[in-house]
Amino acid sequence: MTKKLLVVAMVASGIVGFSGLAKADSSSVTIYGYLNPDFGFAKTTGATAIGSTVSSLSPAASGVNLPSRSEVNANVTLLGFSGSEDLGGGLKATFQLEDGILVDTGGRYQRNSKVGIAGGFGEVWLGFWNTPMKEITYGTILMDPLGAENVSSGESIMGSPGFNKGNSAWGSNGGTWGSSNGPVNANFDLYGANGVNYRTANLGGFVGQFQYSANEGKGRASPAGGGNTIDPSMLSGAILYNVDPVAVSFAYEEHKDQFGIFAINGAPNGATSAKDKAYRINGGFKFGTGTIISAAYERLDYKSSGSISNVTNYKRNAWQIGGSQTFGPHTLHARFNKADPGSCDRVGGGCSTTNLGAKMYALGYDYSLSKRTSLFAYYAKIDNESSAQYSFSFGSTIAGGAAVGANSEAAGVGIRTGF
Repeated sequence: MTKKLLVVAMVASGIVGFSGLAKADSSSVTIYGYLNPDFGFAKTTGATAIGSTVSSLSPAASGVNLPSRSEVNANVTLLGFSGSEDLGGGLKATFQLEDGILVDTGGRYQRNSKVGIAGGFGEVWLGFWNTPMKEITYGTILMDPLGAENVSSGESIMGSPGFNKGNSAWGSNGGTWGSSNGPVNANFDLYGANGVNYRTANLGGFVGQFQYSANEGKGRASPAGGGNTIDPSMLSGAILYNVDPVAVSFAYEEHKDQFGIFAINGAPNGATSAKDKAYRINGGFKFGTGTIISAAYERLDYKSSGSISNVTNYKRNAWQIGGSQTFGPHTLHARFNKADPGSCDRVGGGCSTTNLGAKMYALGYDYSLSKRTSLFAYYAKIDNESSAQYSFSFGSTIAGGAAVGANSEAAGVGIRTGF
């Protein structure tokens, strides 16, 4: 009994100590959240018929469409804790723990989490965090006009090569690689696991952000069937200039031994190493009339090397243009995306990217009920060419499920609130 009382006393003492720290003048802790569910409908149509000729990277056409269905989606819904402690000398310790909460099904998933040091130099932190390519435009006029928070997100095209590859996590330990089937990933709007991160201070409107994901997977076998060991890592960086009414950004990201081509077509080809790269530029302007316009252009480039028996290289370009208009409590949003078919190389020649292009149309409307709460509606459609498989990246039961050539379509209404 004495031992039990001693343990209780020690635990209580620890709780009181932590509580005192949180309440100290030199420290702060913030609890925040965001809920964004919607009710809608989704379907695919126009799948390419069985037996039709498709590109060298596409699977065989199945002719299968997903029937129209109703759905409730959680979208970007989260709960987080963030805070800082004054360390003196202009330095402070920072932390954040954030989880996605699926209010539609009761599930959860990890989001941005870190521990770091901040000062006049900027901030350095360790943790699981958005790559700079993904994050640098958030909170600026350069971000997706529809918010990148439901099925209408431009991430269905931007950062994705198609082939039903949507946004995911990247890491170099088995649990956080970007695919449930193994250590392969083909998309570039990611969270970076095992990351070392640095964000500069704001220098006359310029901010830089950089991330390195550690090569914890070094020594693993090549997932592409090469029979050797690999040394996977990720490097991502971005620079933003943001002074009203103009914003411009440039981002670069490189995946080493992530085997994007293998992730795309799933066919073992003997690749012993890989280097996949992405380049993206954004620009935007804010008018005094409540109008915002923005545009983005990107290039994805996938390369594999070694004793390859299949595709060795695939690259494609994509762009988007969009904007929003606010008048009183009303805001209208619109965006158009286009992905080109691209080009590829294959051992022995004859690599075809015929009809690998796609277009995406998205419209949205918000009605503000208060500073925290609003109603919203959206419509989104991906129009694939006959070899393509661009699909909604999240926010729908049909996300990641488009057959070759199938067009995805969704519409919904919802309510969002934050605290």
